[in-house]
Amino acid sequence: MATDALIAASALAAVLGVGTLRFAWSRAKRSSVLNTLGWGLLAASVAGGWAGAGAWGSTVSALWAMGAAFVLLAVAALTAPAARSPASNRRAGMLPEGNEPRRTGRRLITFCWSPSCRSSLLSERRWHWCSSEKPWAGAPPTRWSRR
Repeated sequence: MATDALIAASALAAVLGVGTLRFAWSRAKRSSVLNTLGWGLLAASVAGGWAGAGAWGSTVSALWAMGAAFVLLAVAALTAPAARSPASNRRAGMLPEGNEPRRTGRRLITFCWSPSCRSSLLSERRWHWCSSEKPWAGAPPTRWSRR
């Protein structure tokens, strides 16, 4: 019973935190007190959810926070005034049109040179070579596999 009350309180803190942040960010002048209060309520909701039911409770409070943010942003989008000027048609980094060169090599090098791609390739190679004496023999058995 106490666990349910703690998770409910953390969900309420999450909704109040999102509402406080939305209110703080909609003001003409930035308020550090409201920002701190909103982020503090969100941190308290995560801590309360974790204390109530571990990762599951923290997830429940995060879902309530995301649901509240979705509702508040949907209301703001529906009530926002129409744009005065048309959207920009500037193209940045899009695929070429017509007979323009595709520059496939440049795009491939850019993708493969990105830090995330390099780290994933290197870690996969490290795991593969460290997992067994013979890389072609496959991964060694784990403690859960059949022997």
